[in-house]
Amino acid sequence: MKYVKVLKRVYEPRRLGQAWQQVKKNAGAAGIDQMTVKDFERQKDELLKLIHQKLKAGMYRFKPARRTLIPKESTSKLRKLGIPVVMDRVASQSVNLVFQKIFDPEFTKSNYGFRKGMSQRQAIYHVQGIVLEGYEWCASIDLASFFDEIPHNLILKLIRRKIADEGLVTLIARALKAGTVVNGEFEKTTKGCRSSRQGCNPAGESPAVSVARVGYVVMPHLGAGNQPSYAWCKRPGCPVAFVELRWVQPGGLSSVGA
Repeated sequence: MKYVKVLKRVYEPRRLGQAWQQVKKNAGAAGIDQMTVKDFERQKDELLKLIHQKLKAGMYRFKPARRTLIPKESTSKLRKLGIPVVMDRVASQSVNLVFQKIFDPEFTKSNYGFRKGMSQRQAIYHVQGIVLEGYEWCASIDLASFFDEIPHNLILKLIRRKIADEGLVTLIARALKAGTVVNGEFEKTTKGCRSSRQGCNPAGESPAVSVARVGYVVMPHLGAGNQPSYAWCKRPGCPVAFVELRWVQPGGLSSVGA
């Protein structure tokens, strides 16, 4: 079954209000327009109405994300961080709320990362149970630079597997192509979605955060048949890479997303 009229769910005033509350809770730095979360709050009724009207008319346009670099955990490397404007965070968080209802049921019970009501602690308990069953070896498989390299057309193709609403697909495509501003210069985004989302910032909302969530939900179905071939892994507040933990014992195999 494919979902229709999905964009209509995104611009519902009630859902936009919920999205704003999440953005407010997460806070975060200002984007290229220098509007802070507090600035938005002072005129939230007017701005939420404007977002609603533009989404409904199919005229919403995402602004480029402000690019900065942050230290990459456990290495000397730096990670790209795209900071979107607050209005775009609200719009994308509303998309995310809709996508959660559509895609979350696709997860297996062993997927714990970045899901509402799921936690790392639960993943640990699951792993403890696996160990008690006799599994002794664990293989961790990481798709390097996933967010930097995933092709835009693949993301849109995966969305269309579940959603028959070209208005919504167009909105996501615009988010992907919104670009970034680096040292005052505009840069196009031709692949990936890291540069146009908030990266590892716990705020999490951005022009392409919904795309990232689609990726972790539907990419597992690129495996054999309809069975997920990998699970999702995260560190606190941030989806970082696809990982499958495979626990091996004679005559058996088990996996968990942590």
